[in-house]
Amino acid sequence: MYKRLGFVLIVCVLAAGPVVGSVAAQGATPIELGQWVEGALTDESFENLFTFTASAGDLIMVEMTQKPGTFDLDPFIILLDSQNRTVAENDDFEYPFALVLADITANGDYTIVATRTDGRTGDSQGEYVLRATRVEPLTAGAKVEVKLNDDSVDDVNDLSQHFVLAPAENGPVQIGFRQEIGELFGSVALLEYDPTSVYSGSTIMGIDNSARISSASFTLELEGGKFYVLSVGKSFYSFSFDNPEATVTVTIN
Repeated sequence: MYKRLGFVLIVCVLAAGPVVGSVAAQGATPIELGQWVEGALTDESFENLFTFTASAGDLIMVEMTQKPGTFDLDPFIILLDSQNRTVAENDDFEYPFALVLADITANGDYTIVATRTDGRTGDSQGEYVLRATRVEPLTAGAKVEVKLNDDSVDDVNDLSQHFVLAPAENGPVQIGFRQEIGELFGSVALLEYDPTSVYSGSTIMGIDNSARISSASFTLELEGGKFYVLSVGKSFYSFSFDNPEATVTVTIN
């Protein structure tokens, strides 16, 4: 007599991208909104999890970039809700920044997956800084001042700062730029946020080399119902060790 032998074929599929379990928040590190946190990614540990609590109606911005003074990591962000569903994800918003915006629709705990481009199969490694912030969009009459630091400073104060515009309807928006002429000078850019693209970050307007610009004004036709990110920071071409600080002022009208 012969016994029929049963065989069970088990197929394992290895995901090329980030590995996110069904209980992503387990083992995640709680973070405080508005505070920078630091971490590092390697081939053995290519994603870190962070969790925070948000309420319906919050507009949350998550930023991740290389730790100042390092240049190796290519960051990627995934934001998950309490049901482990993807709310937003981004690779290169404003390189080396990955950035997501989420209009929160339900109270709960949210999980940030801080990883790298191509996740498991990616090859970039290095240290990063990350922050989740509850933001209020800039409205007409708003003014922001951003301090620039010299190149001897390698910390989060040396990073570009991001602000959000969310026009209710189509129409012109005027952006004013002002600074004192000196060795430290700023950059300003407005980028359109596209929630459907992981490569969102289309530049609408930008000045990087502003060495001889004391003031400028731009009138832009923006679309209602969309998010735009205003990026203000130090120009790539700006170097100074004698004048350690300067200030860039941006107005919205």
